Amino acid sequence: MVCILLSHLSIMLKQIKIYTTVLAIIIFCVCSFSSAETSGNQSSLLGLINQIRTAPFSYALSLGYDTEFLKEKGILPDTALEPYVMDESLSSGAADENIFVDEKSTAAEENGQVHLLTVETGGVVTFLNFMSSDIAGKIFIDYLFKQELENKNFQYILSSDYAYVGFSIKSGVTEAQMNAWFFTIRLGSSVLKSEGQVLNLINQVRSEPWKVQAYLDKELIEIFYENWNVFHSLGREYSPLFFDSSLHLSAVAGSFYMLNGIYPEPLLFPMTPSERSVHYGYNGPSVLESVVEVACEKDNTVACVNKIFSSLVLNEFKAWPAGATVFSSEFQNAGLGISLCSEKEFDMVLTLDVGIGVNDTDEQNSRIYGILFWDNDENSLYTPGEEIARETVMVYDEDLNPLKSVVTNNAGHFSITLESNKNYFFSSEPEGSSVSEKIFVATDKFVKLPCIPHPL
Repeated sequence: MVCILLSHLSIMLKQIKIYTTVLAIIIFCVCSFSSAETSGNQSSLLGLINQIRTAPFSYALSLGYDTEFLKEKGILPDTALEPYVMDESLSSGAADENIFVDEKSTAAEENGQVHLLTVETGGVVTFLNFMSSDIAGKIFIDYLFKQELENKNFQYILSSDYAYVGFSIKSGVTEAQMNAWFFTIRLGSSVLKSEGQVLNLINQVRSEPWKVQAYLDKELIEIFYENWNVFHSLGREYSPLFFDSSLHLSAVAGSFYMLNGIYPEPLLFPMTPSERSVHYGYNGPSVLESVVEVACEKDNTVACVNKIFSSLVLNEFKAWPAGATVFSSEFQNAGLGISLCSEKEFDMVLTLDVGIGVNDTDEQNSRIYGILFWDNDENSLYTPGEEIARETVMVYDEDLNPLKSVVTNNAGHFSITLESNKNYFFSSEPEGSSVSEKIFVATDKFVKLPCIPHPL
């Protein structure tokens, strides 16, 4: 006789980290089991999740849900999401986050992020007799899927924000001395953290053009000598560029083509930047593209980002005003794509697509492009590696009434929309420190929150 009991024991929420515990008790004899973590276990879990993503309606029916319930939740017979792709960096991060691990590497958490957006969830399936990881994994994934359906909160299994996944599956014993399988899932976006860092730098210098010198490998006086027109590009403030997913896909395809000589599927033939962006869904009237190729050590992401940005700006200054993207007042949207050459140790290509959006201007509301960062050198300028990831930023009105809150991504960026022509306070308290800025918002605005590290 087999008896299975499922109970939701606890949910621990810290920012965007959620751990869900599931208890499965099967009455039989207690058996020993292996503590190994294999790629086969991970592949099985990936297959199950992708089975749900590609056909959530039919899978939910197999769990006993009825058609009307699913339609109310927005799950229709033809609902389908792209399957997740396994990512080794996410699996490594998931292993670090696995709650069965006694010691976690903070360095991996802070510096090892590859994707701009990541989220984790985990679970524990306990039992008294032997249970395979595949059975335990199905119990955990089914539970997670049910929670998303019933709460209509598609954070993990049915999320459209992520494209990659990594797993950690470990066996062990709980504090109550029960045999258990410990699961951690980490999801990552298709947008890279390095792409977000480059966009941070672009918006930093668009807000304060003269401070571009801090990021260049060349003195401005030399640049002016070569092209005096550049002087005029630095004489005004530019509104920030905002991330656009269609331009991002177009830029990724463009950089892939530049590096490999072929387009990724389903593109089969060369296109202009405008044609390519339209293919990926962008509906703006104009798109311009900048491309840079650099040689840098792939393992040193910060150095690569700095070199890419410096090359991007210097290339633009050589030809300015022709083909201006970083210092242009015409564009509001941007997408970046960074591709690595798998056969070479150093080559890297960045493609920047910028576009004029349709109906992006709104006199009543303004978009905020913000960065929260550790101002380690106290120069009030963002530098890659200084970003404060996954930290809450609060926005208050002039009377200090709380209005909105937003969580930064792995590049320290936050985005929010506010009513125009008003004063606001932006505030955050990362790791015992604090930063607060009063800012008048009249139109789309770049907001930086430099935080001085708290002395040890």
